[in-house]
Amino acid sequence: MGHHYLPRRLLRGFAQENRIWTLDMKCGGDPKLLPIARVAQEPAMYSNELEDRLNSEYEQPFNVILDRLGAGGGIGAQDIEAIARYAMTMLRRVPAGRARSAKALPDVAVAVEREQLRRIDMLEQLVPDERDLAEKGRANISKIMARIRAQDSDWLWHRTLLPENFPRLTAALQQMTWERWQAPAGRQLLIGDSPVLFNEYLGLGHEKAELILPVRSDTALIATWRPGHQGQLRKLSVQQTRLLNARVVARADRWIFFERHEDWIVPFVCKHSKVHDDHVDATKGKAGVQTGVQRRARVVDP
Repeated sequence: MGHHYLPRRLLRGFAQENRIWTLDMKCGGDPKLLPIARVAQEPAMYSNELEDRLNSEYEQPFNVILDRLGAGGGIGAQDIEAIARYAMTMLRRVPAGRARSAKALPDVAVAVEREQLRRIDMLEQLVPDERDLAEKGRANISKIMARIRAQDSDWLWHRTLLPENFPRLTAALQQMTWERWQAPAGRQLLIGDSPVLFNEYLGLGHEKAELILPVRSDTALIATWRPGHQGQLRKLSVQQTRLLNARVVARADRWIFFERHEDWIVPFVCKHSKVHDDHVDATKGKAGVQTGVQRRARVVDP
C-alpha cells in the first residue's frame, strides 16, 4: 500500500466503519465505497524519513484534536499551533502541492543560477587575475543547473514540504482566529484531494483572508482575521454548507470523498468541479467532450 497524502485518521471523519465513498471526477462512473486504506494514497510518494516526520510531528498532535472533535468536544487556544502546522502540511503534501513545486522549479533554478553567477562576478572583480578560474566556475554552475532542471522535481517538493520551510505563513496561521464550523443536522461536508481551501492570490496577510480545512463530515475549521476567541462554534445554514462544499469541489484536482452516497452529490460535483471549469475554458465556452462526472449529472443541487 502507498503513502497516504490524506491521513487515514482524517479520512475516518468522513467514513463509516473504515469505508469511504469516493468519486473520481476525471474518469467518472458511479461513486465507489472503498476501504480507507485504498484511497488518497500513492506508492513511494515520500521517503520513509519524511513519512515518519509527517506522522510523528504533525499528524499525531492533530489526531488528539480530531479525537476530541469526534467525541463532541471543541478546540481552544492550546490547539492552535498544532492546527496551523497540520494545515500547512495538508496544503503541501497533496498531489496539488507536488504540482506547484514542479511548476516553480524553473523559476527557482533561474534564481539560484543568477545568484551563484553574481557571486562569481564579485569574486572576479576582487581578483581580476583569476579570470580563467571564474570562467570555469560559470561553466560548472551552468552544467549543474542543467542537471537540476533535467531531474524529477520531487526533490524540491520534499525539501520544501514541511511547515518549517514556511515560517511566516505558519506564524500567520497561529495568529489568526480559528473557528469551528458545524453543518446542519442531516447535511454532510465533502472533502477533496486538495482539502485546504484559501485564496492563494489574496494570501494570508489580507484582512479578508481565510483558510478552511474540513475535518469531519459535519465539521470544518476556519482561520480568519476576524476578532473573537479561539474555538468559537459557528453553526452553518444549509446555504452556507452548500457554498462550502462548492469550494471543496472547486479546489479538488480529481477525487472527492464523502460519508454517505446521496443523489445530489454527482451533479453537484459536476456543476462546481475544476475539471468542468477547465473544460469550459479550453473550449472558450463552446460545447465539447464531457468529462465522466459531467455525463452523470441529472439531479439538481440539494
